[in-house]
Amino acid sequence: MASMEQKSKVLVIGALGYIGKYIAIASVKLGHPTLVLLPSFRSADPIDNEIIGSFKK
Repeated sequence: MASMEQKSKVLVIGALGYIGKYIAIASVKLGHPTLVLLPSFRSADPIDNEIIGSFKK
């Protein structure tokens, strides 16, 4: 019987920053349950809004 690898839960704070978005994406791709702490306001920057939309998917 193969042992199942237990995945760590990951919380990414600062996921709209340059490195944070890559950490969040990599965590999801590796299969970790990932939570992203995002600001409660809508950013004026359309790139930030696009990143937030991709995280919500």
